[in-house]
Amino acid sequence: MLHQSEKKATIAVVGGGIAGSTVALYLSELGLEVCLYERKPTLVSGPPMCHLHAGGNLYREISDKQCIQLLRESIDLLRFYPDTVDYRPTVIATPVDDEGKPSDLFARLEILQREYARLIQKDPRNKVLGEVEDYYKIYSRETLEALRQQELVDFPETMDEWMIPVAKEMDLDRIQY
Repeated sequence: MLHQSEKKATIAVVGGGIAGSTVALYLSELGLEVCLYERKPTLVSGPPMCHLHAGGNLYREISDKQCIQLLRESIDLLRFYPDTVDYRPTVIATPVDDEGKPSDLFARLEILQREYARLIQKDPRNKVLGEVEDYYKIYSRETLEALRQQELVDFPETMDEWMIPVAKEMDLDRIQY
C-alpha cells in the first residue's frame, strides 16, 4: 500500500474545448494523471476542426482576411494535432434555391490556395492539408454523372475516388454547377 505522500496527484482540467483538450493530452503524454471535465455529453459538440477551415472559410459573412486567419489557425492546430487530420475531401454544394452562385466562391478558394502555398513555402511543416494543387477541385455535372457510373473504391486515395459515393447518392438536380 502506498503512503499518502507517494500517491500520484490527479490534475483536473475543466472544459473539453480545444484549450482544455490540448492541456489534458499534453499532461497525460508527460505521464501525469489527468481528469477532464466537460459539461456537454461529448467532446465532439461542434463541427470537426477540419470543417471549421474547409467549410467555414466559405461563409459569405466573413471577410477574406478572416478566412486567411482561419486557414493559419487551422494549420497551427493541425501541426499540433497531426493525427486529427481527416483527409477526406469536404464536399461543398450550392443548392439550386441558394441566392449565390458556385462561381462566387472561386475567388476566395484561389486566395486561400495561394495563401496555403505561401505558408508552405515559408515553412514546409505547414503542409498539413495535402498538396496545394489538391486544395480544391470543381466538379461539373458531367463529371459527377461519369463518377456515378464507376464502382465504389474500398480505400479511396484520390478526390475522384472519394466523390464516387457522393455522385451516386446526391440528387444532382438539386445543386448548382
